[in-house]
Amino acid sequence: MKIKKLSILLFCFFLSTTCFALDVAVGVQCSWFPRFTNEGIHVTESEAAITFKIPSVPIIFSTDVILDGYKFEGLQLAGDWWFKNKSLKGELYYYYGLGGAVSVRFPNLSFYDFEIGARGVAGLNIYIYEPLEVYIQCALQPSLAVYSDRLGFSMPTPLSLGLRYWF
Repeated sequence: MKIKKLSILLFCFFLSTTCFALDVAVGVQCSWFPRFTNEGIHVTESEAAITFKIPSVPIIFSTDVILDGYKFEGLQLAGDWWFKNKSLKGELYYYYGLGGAVSVRFPNLSFYDFEIGARGVAGLNIYIYEPLEVYIQCALQPSLAVYSDRLGFSMPTPLSLGLRYWF
């Protein structure tokens, strides 16, 4: 247990020193999405994520916790290259880009899936006041799915709402 607490402390120290040493944004987001699979459409899943962006590089990263209701189901890592992030009107901006995602889900001990695929993203963001950004984003993620008992195809379509604070 001490190693776990030390790891969390070191991670928080690393994150805070990185944020102050670099011009970065760190944020939180919630996502709800239908998942189109070989078995049909599943709409019960949601995600909670921490996002990370370095302004000099047009890539935004996220680490997502996948939930089914309040039950932990898995993790996803994603990275998106923003082609545009231009002003629509005043402080309201639009963006779009491409990226990739990898996820692992294990809703119970006898079943799991591993997914890897491309992402297309589009969204709107606005600065409420200078360091605080609010955004809404939609993504399409066609993915190859390796289930515990077969191969398949999955099309997660997360709709995300988030806050990002620029350090």
